[in-house]
Amino acid sequence: MFPNRYRIFPLAGLATLLLFASPLFAQDAGPARPKITGISHVGYFVSDLPQAMAFWHDFLGFDESYSLTKKDSKDIRIAFIKINDHQHVELFNEPPTHPPNMMSHLCFTVDDIEAMRTYLRSKGFDVKPGDGGKTRTGDYAFEIKDPDGTLVEFVQTLPDGLEAKAAGKFEPATRISTKIYHVGFLVGNSEKAMDFYGKVLGFQETWRAPHKP
Repeated sequence: MFPNRYRIFPLAGLATLLLFASPLFAQDAGPARPKITGISHVGYFVSDLPQAMAFWHDFLGFDESYSLTKKDSKDIRIAFIKINDHQHVELFNEPPTHPPNMMSHLCFTVDDIEAMRTYLRSKGFDVKPGDGGKTRTGDYAFEIKDPDGTLVEFVQTLPDGLEAKAAGKFEPATRISTKIYHVGFLVGNSEKAMDFYGKVLGFQETWRAPHKP
């Protein structure tokens, strides 16, 4: 189904990817790897925002908790679809940067954003020092690119951010336990991807699906 050079790389929850370093991925000398506490969100570009919103709300039962407008406009740029109090999906109302890929970015939560900046700089990533500034949603965050150019964001949520303010609101009507369990996407080089998500970020591979010719 997919060319041989591609693999689907699942970033799973605690059930399938351990969020702790193992002896297999022992750290080199330098700053210790800060703790990654989970998947915060995943962002996608959409070609028709009303249709996308209808899919997430009418079909799946999730609500928009807040949105951000485009610069100098009242048009929505990003709609935030709440999954639970600590996870959401971002729908970008703009053309994809790398069509036909509609994924914008993946985001992990961390407990110390500045420690993560320092750690990634020690691994050779171009990460500018933090200046105490916040995102438009009121949290601390920054982005890097993985070996295939996929944007990977790290966020430290703050009590006065929009996500925190939406806690307890916009809950799914079904009242079932909901969470982002994993995110899957294509990678160009599986070994480089494993080095980044395994050795750098500290996730451990637990299984591989067989490749279909």
